[in-house]
Amino acid sequence: MQSPVESPRRKHHLEDPILRHLGEGVLEIDARGRVLQANPAAVELLCSPGASVPGTSLNAVWGDHAHAVAAALARLAQPAAPEREILELNHRQRHLRLTLTRLSPTEGPPGFLAVVQDITLLKRRTEELDALNQVAAILNSTHD
Repeated sequence: MQSPVESPRRKHHLEDPILRHLGEGVLEIDARGRVLQANPAAVELLCSPGASVPGTSLNAVWGDHAHAVAAALARLAQPAAPEREILELNHRQRHLRLTLTRLSPTEGPPGFLAVVQDITLLKRRTEELDALNQVAAILNSTHD
């Protein structure tokens, strides 16, 4: 098991120009599950336009998926935790991949880094490919 990554507040504040313009959502979450910081892509992917994410709870951000996210964070907080947890969720009519990583605190309880990727297009293409493969299998079986 690798050591958890250092807190982004120590190395990269989420106002950093790179993180601000990144297409993936990036959030810093505290040990109680509250969002400390979020880049604009995270706000766009997770919330209604104009919403404020910092200070909100998992329920406010993840709605029906809050329990699954909280369970993943609880697993990561354990001493022998995996390096990361990856969840795929349907959220606000999008397919999202959520990668959670425990942050190594310099003091106090651990926090977490969440990276949110919109994989809706990938999911659609995979479903289309599966459908085409089924058609090909039917066509191949009729020619045998």
